[in-house]
Amino acid sequence: MIVRLKNSCLLGICLLLNLSLWAQIQEMTPDKWRQDIAFVEHKLSKQFKNPNPDLPPLLFDGLQRLKGKADQLSNEKMAIELGKILATQQDGHTELDLMQTAVGFNRLPLTFYFFDKDLYILNADDTYQDLLGKQVLSFDGVSIEELYQSLLSIMPADNKMETIHMAPVYLLAPRLLFELGIISNPNSVQLELADGKKVSVEGISIEAFQNLDWKNIKDQKELAYPLYLRDRNKSYWHKYLDQSNIFYFKYNRVKNQKGQESIASFTKQMLAEIDRIRPDKLIIDMRNNRGGNYNLSKPLIRGILKRPWLNQNGKIFIFTNRTTFSAASATTLFLKRDAKVTIVGEHSRSKPNGSQNSEVMQLSHSKLRISYTNRLIVHWPEKGKAKLPPLDVPIPLRFEDYAQAKDPLLDWVLAQ
Repeated sequence: MIVRLKNSCLLGICLLLNLSLWAQIQEMTPDKWRQDIAFVEHKLSKQFKNPNPDLPPLLFDGLQRLKGKADQLSNEKMAIELGKILATQQDGHTELDLMQTAVGFNRLPLTFYFFDKDLYILNADDTYQDLLGKQVLSFDGVSIEELYQSLLSIMPADNKMETIHMAPVYLLAPRLLFELGIISNPNSVQLELADGKKVSVEGISIEAFQNLDWKNIKDQKELAYPLYLRDRNKSYWHKYLDQSNIFYFKYNRVKNQKGQESIASFTKQMLAEIDRIRPDKLIIDMRNNRGGNYNLSKPLIRGILKRPWLNQNGKIFIFTNRTTFSAASATTLFLKRDAKVTIVGEHSRSKPNGSQNSEVMQLSHSKLRISYTNRLIVHWPEKGKAKLPPLDVPIPLRFEDYAQAKDPLLDWVLAQ
């Protein structure tokens, strides 16, 4: 947590006081804040890009005003206000992630997910595993819709899918919600559940959150995970579904994974196997792919375009969802633009044209890490300023499907 403390406290005392102080503590003063913000101004004035010329003035005017408030605001509020200013650019690559370690906001030992507009608990630690699969109606009496609307100002986004993706993450931090004036207790929250129960959940430190022994609703029911949720530690892998003659490629990151063959080498071998098998369908599953370097996908795209027998309507399906981002979205866009593919699932959270590259700066005093767009690329001119990327077959994930370990996207392809 960014706090003005001279001495750190013992771990036991911290726990007793229910403070989330395990994150790195940085001593901040108004002058240090002004220096950090001046650094942001200098860096962005030289490198920042935004396709909308009306938005950068909001950024730089906001930074100027924030320097004048450094004597008036707490460290937590300074970080939040800086996050809000960056969010004015409406760009998923330009942000201050308020859940980063340097800020130090506590966490609830849960994870949430939006199914349509309904918020559910998907994971929990042992203490709260009886909450798995429960729908949450309110936090301290504040409805989920009100919470979502209150978080919009701190969530930079290319489109609405980003805010749907990020809101459940920010809802994990009681201290953040407290600083935003949404709830009254910085260390815990009372959840109202759809079954009529109310339960108080205590916040924990970032380190404790990262080391939790998570329980999932599917674990509770002893269900096998569907393909798209398996081997998530691998950046890319494939499997031949022989009973349906479908070749399934799970593309989790557009990034060469250390200790694994490169994407280029992997793609070459995979295409050779596809040639040998001659499957009826190819699925490229890019759900939960947060991006990387889209140039690494070029061998895959070229390989598909060189195979007329494969590059046909009704043979190649790409799965995307609200987590698909940046280089993963660009890869999907290139395939849709140049090949005969069908995109199934949810819109990804990157717009077709705009920022596809970002740099990261770390501020000297607060140690906050800020990402920002430094390059704009028009991938598909005909799409203009559209915010949502192409989607051919919208299939939202329902809670019932998730809880029963079903994959409605794969089921839809199997039915074709």
